[in-house]
Amino acid sequence: MFFIIKPVDKLQIAGQNMMPTYQNKQIVWLNKSAYWFGKPKRGDIVVFIENRGSDHYERIYRVIAIPEDAVKIQNGAVYLNSQEIQESYSQGRTEILKPDVIAEGKDYTLKDNEYFVLGDNRADSKYDSRSIGMVNAHVTDVSNIHTLILGKVFSF
Repeated sequence: MFFIIKPVDKLQIAGQNMMPTYQNKQIVWLNKSAYWFGKPKRGDIVVFIENRGSDHYERIYRVIAIPEDAVKIQNGAVYLNSQEIQESYSQGRTEILKPDVIAEGKDYTLKDNEYFVLGDNRADSKYDSRSIGMVNAHVTDVSNIHTLILGKVFSF
């Protein structure tokens, strides 16, 4: 028996959460093998799956913080390891979406396998780490998979 593994998929951007980097309906590629032997890095644009009950959603966002980083949102700015980061790719202020998930001015230190992701168009990014929490890069507990990074996005 043979299995064919397709390490690259073609995707179409749906929405404006990654503008100006990617436009609505733009075609991009998903490298599903990118993290087979490595881990996401700050700045990578990733697709992850979010599970909500029996519903599953594929989301595209930028990795802002990686395991052991401390991240904080305060006064519309993002802080990484106590330093405000300058994000030339982002649009709009970074506002708190769900204070019970990410609170204003509170430091969050990411655990092993946790990643903090945000959309480049902050006003249109409703399902990033500000509302769903940290995302995972690898399956550690099959019974409790809320989010899982599928691969790295690239375009030509």
